[in-house]
This record gives sequence, C-alpha cells and structure tokens, in this order.
Amino acid sequence: MIKDIQFLVALFADARRQAPRLVLRTQFFQLASAFWTSVISIIAFTTFYVLEKGTLSVLGHTYEIEATNFVLVTMFIALGICLCAQSVFFYLENSSLNRLCRVYEEKNVARAIRRIRSIGVSDLAEMPGRLDRPSALRAMQTDARFAANTQRVLQRAPVPIVMMLFGVAVLARINPTALIAVLLFTLAAAVPFVILSRRASVISHNFERSAARLTQTKRSWLDKIILESGHSADQEDEDDDAHFRELASHTSMREFMSLFEERVNILSQSTAIGGLISSVAVAIVTGIFAWEALNGMMPWSFVILHFASLQFIFRAVSRTTGLAVSANRFRTQIQRYFDFTLGGMPPMFGKPAPKTASKPSVPAKLPVKIHLPDAKSKRKTFTIAPGRRSFVIANSLMDRFEVYRFVLSLGYNDNPTLHFLNRPHFVTIEHIDDAVPSEDDLSEPDRSTADPDIKEIIGEDGQPDSRTARFIHLVLTEAAASTGVIFIDQRAMVLLDAAQVDRLLKRLEKLHVFFYATRTVQRTKSWGVQEALLFDGTSIRALGSVSYILKNRIEFLKSEETETDPKAAAMGTGDDDLVDL
Repeated sequence: MIKDIQFLVALFADARRQAPRLVLRTQFFQLASAFWTSVISIIAFTTFYVLEKGTLSVLGHTYEIEATNFVLVTMFIALGICLCAQSVFFYLENSSLNRLCRVYEEKNVARAIRRIRSIGVSDLAEMPGRLDRPSALRAMQTDARFAANTQRVLQRAPVPIVMMLFGVAVLARINPTALIAVLLFTLAAAVPFVILSRRASVISHNFERSAARLTQTKRSWLDKIILESGHSADQEDEDDDAHFRELASHTSMREFMSLFEERVNILSQSTAIGGLISSVAVAIVTGIFAWEALNGMMPWSFVILHFASLQFIFRAVSRTTGLAVSANRFRTQIQRYFDFTLGGMPPMFGKPAPKTASKPSVPAKLPVKIHLPDAKSKRKTFTIAPGRRSFVIANSLMDRFEVYRFVLSLGYNDNPTLHFLNRPHFVTIEHIDDAVPSEDDLSEPDRSTADPDIKEIIGEDGQPDSRTARFIHLVLTEAAASTGVIFIDQRAMVLLDAAQVDRLLKRLEKLHVFFYATRTVQRTKSWGVQEALLFDGTSIRALGSVSYILKNRIEFLKSEETETDPKAAAMGTGDDDLVDL
C-alpha cells in the first residue's frame, strides 16, 4: 500500500516539476468549480428555506424576509449566475487539464529522446526494423502517453482529499468518537482497494502481452486467408465463417477479450466496493447516533449533521481510492518508462538527480527464465555465468527476429536500457556465403584473411581464403560489437576442427555464447556445450541436457497448447538430464 501511494505521489510530483504553472492553474480551476458547486447548494437550500419559513438566520441574527417576487427573482438570478460560473470553471478545469496532459506528454517524449541519445544509440535504422524500432517508439509514444493520461486521474485527486480532510475536521469538532469509527472503516476499506489496485496493474501487464500474442495470431490468420483466396463466392462465405469461428475460439483471442473485459470492469468494481463500504459505514454510524437521539442523548439536528459529514467523508474516500485504482492500471507501462529514462521512479520531493550518459553493462550472470506450466521442479529461473556455452533448439529457422525474441525472453533484457540497446549479434551460414567477394572485388586482397587473429585461430594448416576464415572474421567482428551475448549457427560452427574451436572459444570466454539449431544437433564435445534450451518462438519452454530436450521436445511444445500435460512439465528426473546451474 505504501509503495502504491509513493508511486502516485511521485508521478504527481513529476508533473509539478515539468509543468508547474499548468498544475497550479488546473488545481485552481478545480477548486473554483467545487466552490461554486457548494455555493449553488447553499443558495438553493436558502431559497427554499426562506420561501417556506420567511426568516433567515445568519451568525446568530434573524432576519424576516417576505417571499415577494423581487426576492424570488433575485435568488434565482443568483442561482443562475452560480450555475453559469460553475459551468465556466468546469470547462476551464478540463481545458487546463487537457493542456497539462499534452505538455507533460511532450516533456516525456523529449526526456526519452534525450535518454536514448545520451546512452549512445545513434543509428536505430541498423536495428531489426520490426523489433527494436517499435520498442523505442513504445517508450517515446505509448508509455509516455500512459504517464501523461494518468495525470487526468491524479490531478483530480486533491479536491476529494481536501473535502475528506474538511469532513474529518468537522467530525472531530462535533464528535471525536465518530471520527474514530470513521477511521476504522476507512482502514477496513483500504484492504479491498489495495487488492484491486494491484490486480489492475497485473491485468494491464497481462493485457499488453496478450495483445502482442493476438497480433501474431491475426497475422498468421491473414497470411492463411490470403493463401486460400481465389475460391468461389459461396465457398468464400463458408471459409469466412469457418475462419471467424476458428479465430474467435483461439486461445489468444479468448484471453485478450477476457483481459479487456476485466480491465474495463475493474473501475466498476472499485466504484461498487466504495459505494457498498461507504453505505454500510454511514448506515451503522448514523444508526448509532439515531438511537442516542431517541434516548435523548443528543438532538436530532446533530444526527443530521453527522449524516452529512459522514456522506461527505466517505464520498471523498471512495472517489480518492477509485482514482488510485484507475491510475494503477497503467503502472507497468509508467514504471517501464521511468526505469528507462530515469533509472527508476522520480523522487516525491525535490528535483531528480541529473542522469549521466551510461553504456549498458554486461551482467555478471545471465538469468534464464523457464516457462513450465505446473512444473514439478520448484526452480523456474536459472542463471548462466559468462563463458558458459548453451544450445538453443528452436522450433523454426532462427533469423534475426527469432534471435531477438529469444534475447527478450531472457532476464538479461529485463533492464529497459539493455532492452533498447542490445542488438542481437549472431552469425549464420548465410552470412558466410554473403561475405564471398563479388567478381569486381576478386582483384582486391581479402583483408579478413590477413588478420593475424584469424591466422592464429585457423592455425598453420588452415587455408587463409577458405570459408573458415570468413566465418572466424564474422564471429570476431560480432563479438567485438556485442554487449555480452553472441549467437552462432551450428551449421557454420562445424566448419572448424577441434583445435580451431578451442582457440576461437578462448576469444569468447567473457561472452554468453549460444549455438543454435532447429531439428538436428551436432554433438561436438569440443564446443563445451553444457545445457540446451528449447525455444518456441516466444519463450523458453525447457532447459536440460541436449539428449533430454531432443527426446521430449514434442511433449514440451505440446504443453504450450494444453498447459496441462504433466509429462511436459517435468524438468527431467534423471541426474544426467536435469542441469544443475
């Protein structure tokens, strides 16, 4: 609960630092709108009271007022003026709030751009277009906008908080015992709201991931429909219905729609819970005072005053907690934005410390997250130290996008800075063939074969103009540019003999080396492979020895759809299969 409050206060304070005048103007208009709302209520009550009683008491003085047409017209003119003033200030409040959100979003985008420039990302065009570029845009666009739009909620919180404090002050003045009862009910009400707030954040995070999976599903469906086009009109209608039913029943679609519904309903649940708790609290406390009034222990006017004060307080409490739940729906995205730009949430007080340019550092250990539904093993996270060599057994051909998705599935990229900077460095057999000089370049010597490092790795018996030399040149080039991880195609690795492998791997001993393959794996002991990871294109499904993964591969991948196969959940019960990291 304390962390939730700190998160909201820090976000509110950051807006005050970025646009102080707009925040003050918004709060002024909001208070003015609330003031005129109160004035309207007072004038309306006074008007009907004077019309009925013919008297008006102010500060102990009683005035007789005759209900003439002049008095009636004057009061209703005043009421109309107050209503107009309320409407004007309500418009100014919303207009100022919209302006604040716009300016704050612009500041957030500028802050993200400055952060990207400060850490040395100068050429996003070289990164995988469908992966790094959207990730960078997410920080500058959607995450920055979530942080800005949340200000629409946070900037409305001060008024109900002031109302709540005013009601508490009035209640403390007339009956301290009632105030204690109110505080107890408020503490009891905080529990379900904290649960709702946390749940809203989790739902928002899962919704975002579900949307990405649904997008991939729709793309595959679109490709399938395009390939099957060209049938007759009747056949196309039947195919359309079949495709729609199949898509609607798909796991990703049902999961997305369920999370969307939960995301919308969370606000209704917050309002309903707040209304129920406040109604029960007001009814119980007012009932106690009504019983005291029946027994002559207090006047009925005090009961009415207590009722009004309690309504005032609990309405403010319900509104404040509801705003907190609404703001926490986007906590994951906002936290991700500030982690990237500031290295954490901004401070609640004072100015944020200036951030110096920093380069991504290679972690001492590489966490590998294992997704195993209903796993018998309690360990779902393993760590791989630098210099350890692993095999990635993929379900499909590993291109640059598959390699990047694999990097994202590792804990290595949990740090948002690394997430934006770590372009996957990998070498495939196709890269070697692409490195063959053209006919126009045959007259020029191959610089890579003249590299003394390459000559040392190839050895005295190696051919300097062979594919082996080009492969070693590519590996060393990618390794020099890598921030800690390099991927090597096993089809290219088999070009080296045992001695060459040993000399090459010594150059890579400070890196996390992943050899990858699809269906067949070269069991070359000189590579020093210590474990295998099964990758389904989205997450790591299993970790164990190479033989164990190949033997149970189908079962592991099948568990992705069923999520209930106990055999697929096993990590390997034999000592030779379960890797102890």
